[in-house]
Amino acid sequence: MGIASRRLPPLARFRRAAVSVVAVLVAVALPGEGRGQGTVHATSLQVRIQDDGAVAAIQLRHAIRGVAPGDTVTLSLLDFPGGVAEEVQADGRAVDFTVTQGAARRATVALGALGEGEAGVTLVYAVRLPVGGRGGSRVIHLPLPTVDLPPEAARAGLFKASVEVPEGWKVTEGFPTGLKTGTDPRVLGVELQVVPSVVTLRARTDGRGGVGLPLVLDAIALAGLALFSLLGWRFLHRSTA
Repeated sequence: MGIASRRLPPLARFRRAAVSVVAVLVAVALPGEGRGQGTVHATSLQVRIQDDGAVAAIQLRHAIRGVAPGDTVTLSLLDFPGGVAEEVQADGRAVDFTVTQGAARRATVALGALGEGEAGVTLVYAVRLPVGGRGGSRVIHLPLPTVDLPPEAARAGLFKASVEVPEGWKVTEGFPTGLKTGTDPRVLGVELQVVPSVVTLRARTDGRGGVGLPLVLDAIALAGLALFSLLGWRFLHRSTA
C-alpha cells in the first residue's frame, strides 16, 4: 500500500484490509494454475509482539500431504498498511517475494520432511508495527504467506494460532473473529476451518477497553429499533385516542 493508505483513519484502514482479506480467501478457494495434487493438512501460527510494541516475530508452519520432501510449492503474500513481512526465511533459507500477481507477492519454496506421508515448510519472519494512534490505540496487521494448494478438508483446527501481546495491552477486536485469551491474559488463541491471509488486532496499550466496530454497529441497530418502536407506539396511541 502507498502513502495515501497510511493517511487513512484507523477505521478506514481496517475496512480496506478486511476487503482485501475477503478477496484473497475467495481467490484461494478457486482453482488456480499450477496447483499440484497436494493438500494443506494443517497450518499453525505463533506470534510474539515485542514488549516495546515495535516488531512482531512470527513463525508459520504449513503441513502438506500428497507431496514429497523436495517438491516445491508457491506461496502468496499480501502487504497491508503498517503490516509488511520482512526477512522471510523458509527452513533457514531466505525467501524472495519479488514476483507479483495482482495484489500479492509470490515465491516458490522447497518442502522439507515433517513426518510419515507429510511434507511442509516452516516460515520465520518479522513485521515492523506502526506507531500507535491517539489514546494508546493500535491497529496491527500481520500478513500470512499462504500455500497455493487447497485444504485437505474444512475442519476445525485446520488453522491454529497463538498471539502473545505485551504486558498491559488489551485487544478489543480481532480478525479472524474468535481470538480469545486463555490462562495467560497476554496470549490469544483461535482455531479455524480455513487458513486466513492476515491476522488483524485492534488493541489499546494503556490497558483500557475500547469501543470496537461491532459494538458501535450493535448500538446503532439498537438505537434504530428503539426509535422505530417509539414512533410505532406514538402512532398506535394517536390512533386509539
